[in-house]
Amino acid sequence: MSDRAGGRDPALSPEDCRCPVCLEIFVEPVTLPCTHTFCKSCFLESVDKAALCCPLCRKRVSTWARLHSKNQTLVNQALWRRIQTCFPVQCQRRLSGQEADDEDRLGKRFHVATLVRPSTHSPALCMCAHVQPLFVSRE
Repeated sequence: MSDRAGGRDPALSPEDCRCPVCLEIFVEPVTLPCTHTFCKSCFLESVDKAALCCPLCRKRVSTWARLHSKNQTLVNQALWRRIQTCFPVQCQRRLSGQEADDEDRLGKRFHVATLVRPSTHSPALCMCAHVQPLFVSRE
C-alpha cells in the first residue's frame, strides 16, 4: 500500500480498502499481525466466534487482540485517515449506516441471481462480483 523506497505514499485503490468479511469499505480498519485487515466491527464479531483467530488465515491473535483492546489501539489510525481522505463519500455512507448501492460497491459490479438449492429445491439469492448476468432460455 505504500512506496517507501520512492519516498511517496500512493493513493489507495478501492480494492486496498475492501473488507474481506463485509465486502464494504473499511470502517476503523484493524490490521492484524498476519497483515490481514478488517473493519473493526467485522473483526470483533468474527473473533467472538473464532477463538481470537484471524478470519482468513486462522492465525491466533489472542494476545495481540487483548493488548490492543486494553490500550485502545486496535484501529490502524494511519490507514483509517488515508481511507477517509481517499473515499470520503463511501466513508460517510458507512458511518451513517447507509449501504452501498448493489450496482456499485467501491467500483465492483454485482449481479443478483436466484439459485435453487438442490437438496431442498428452495430458492436462494446469491450476490456475485465480476460475473456477467446469465440468461437461461426456458424452451
